[in-house]
Amino acid sequence: MYTLIKKHRLFLFVSFLVEIITLAVLILVHVYAPYEGSFFVLALISFFFLLYDASAGLVFSLLMKNRKSKTEMTSAEILGNDLDEAYTFGEVGLLVCDSDSNIIWVNDFLSTRIPGLVDTKVYESLPQLSVVPDNGQWEMVEIKDNSHVFKVKLLPEARLYVFKETTEYVNMDSYRKKTAPVVGYLAIDNYYDVQQAMGDETKFAGALFKAKSFITDYIESNDSLLRQIQADRYIFISTKEKYDQLVEDKFSIVDKVRKESEGFTISIGIAYDFPDYSKLSDMAASALDVALSRGGDQTVVAPFSHSMIFYGGKSELQPSRNRVKIRSLSRAFVTTLRDNKYDKVLVMGHINADLDALGGEVGVYLLCRKYGVRCKCCFEEQLVDNSTRLAVDTLYPIEQKKEVFLNMKEAMDFLDDTTLLVLVDHNSFDLSMFRDVAQKAENVAIIDHHRPGAKKVDNPVFTHVDASASSTSEILTSFITYSLDDIAIDCRTATLLLAGISLDTRFFKEKTSAATFEACSQLKSYKADTAKVDDLLKENLDDYTCKNRITSHIEVPVTDILLASGPEDTYFMDATLAIAANELSSLRGIKCALAVGKTNSHTVKVSCRSCGEVNCQLLMETLGGGGHLTMAAATLQDVTIEEAVSRIKEKLNEYLDDALISPEKNG
Repeated sequence: MYTLIKKHRLFLFVSFLVEIITLAVLILVHVYAPYEGSFFVLALISFFFLLYDASAGLVFSLLMKNRKSKTEMTSAEILGNDLDEAYTFGEVGLLVCDSDSNIIWVNDFLSTRIPGLVDTKVYESLPQLSVVPDNGQWEMVEIKDNSHVFKVKLLPEARLYVFKETTEYVNMDSYRKKTAPVVGYLAIDNYYDVQQAMGDETKFAGALFKAKSFITDYIESNDSLLRQIQADRYIFISTKEKYDQLVEDKFSIVDKVRKESEGFTISIGIAYDFPDYSKLSDMAASALDVALSRGGDQTVVAPFSHSMIFYGGKSELQPSRNRVKIRSLSRAFVTTLRDNKYDKVLVMGHINADLDALGGEVGVYLLCRKYGVRCKCCFEEQLVDNSTRLAVDTLYPIEQKKEVFLNMKEAMDFLDDTTLLVLVDHNSFDLSMFRDVAQKAENVAIIDHHRPGAKKVDNPVFTHVDASASSTSEILTSFITYSLDDIAIDCRTATLLLAGISLDTRFFKEKTSAATFEACSQLKSYKADTAKVDDLLKENLDDYTCKNRITSHIEVPVTDILLASGPEDTYFMDATLAIAANELSSLRGIKCALAVGKTNSHTVKVSCRSCGEVNCQLLMETLGGGGHLTMAAATLQDVTIEEAVSRIKEKLNEYLDDALISPEKNG
């Protein structure tokens, strides 16, 4: 056919050239040498050329039609009745509609997949096609009870839908996701504590066997591989499909062990969404460490490249008074402080630092001074609460204040690669008093009593996060008093440490243990000033007025839950919100209280307190915050008070049942 077109083009070119030359000659003769009848000769020749061109065009059209007919016949002869088999082999379906969207024809492949389509309305029989664009782009469509998946595109000029089946590929991808590896570690939180408490090895062995039976039956009933790697630790390997079943069950094994075994609790760390088992193992081990540092009795899941997910954590970690362990931790921390590669130490509390953060700072300062290590504490009047500001102003003369404390600019200059940064009363850079300074530190140590969240400090040189402790001040007091060296605590430091403990225990009304009172006894022996502590923790008139502005507007979104919110045009200190929530939670019959208020034009703070019947930490984590079981907080950015209250109510409706703690759960 191409040869015929080429010949026809050459023929047209030659004919056109001859016609032009002939007509030009005749016109010149007619103009310059006319003779009788020359005009009629010119007209006759022109008519002949027109007739000739028309005849040539007609002949060419007939030849092209004949040649095309032969070509199509040849294709039909080659494919014959196997054309439908070609569509079937390629899993391609065709569907044609008329102008009224009636289906007038489908090929054999599509009719076997979706029968009964002809003479029906296309969007009635296949409503999924309504999402297919009319620009010729492919669209994934699930059809026929999700048993078939097609890529579909529409050719609008021909009213033709082209279907390409992708069911096999989709099923393969689904199978790959279901069988993706999941690695987990399971630890018995208090193995040695229960062993020591029981004393009788026979009784302990029986209780341990019962707990292990629960664990083995639960994991293996889920078709997962379980292996014991230590006396109190297991590793298990599963698939994503089986993991989803565990999530649906909300890891009930954690509650079952706590309720039905004799004092044991367990924690689980799980990782998934990465093809390498070694990497998953490291991620799962880190997740388990987070679960244990948050108090145990919970599950922490670490999906690759996503934030950690927390399940459980409805009981407080029971304090362990293992003096050997405390002495070892104290020695390890002192060794870290005295490491030759650190020339100086910078101690930093959290933003809006309270008396517990200040107590932690001066406790570390005391240890550094004892061992001859240069140390400075962070302090900025605008970044601490009123009680902390009052404590520093009244207990530290101006010269001593300059000697002990640094502001943000001075801290930035003080920090270098030979400085050890010690974070006290918090465990994340996001909460640090001088966040920009903290994030530049290369060497970080952490001492805290709050359960860690998903954001952690990478590779700290020392970490001690004891969620069973009442306060950071209690931890530092234990480090000092259980030190191998005899360390005397000066009256001022003892007073600030006692103030930190008193604040976080609400004057010993909650979260106290024998260790708490033992620490207070030690501080009192070092002349801690209880009258000064009481004075530091008193409310001033401004705080009292601000607190009343919050508590004057109270809602009861759920029975026994109070939600108080301050005015939109008033800014509150974090401590004021905490005091308001504390006061409301102490009312008879109230399980939990939340106080909401603006701390600046862009920030709304939520303070949550409970009497032990509601897990405040779980509720606040749903808002991006964290804390303890009975006290927690969250920060919301760029929202109004009304929007914040609405969001809190949504979270209460969604998560309160999970956060409720029955007496046996907390026992």
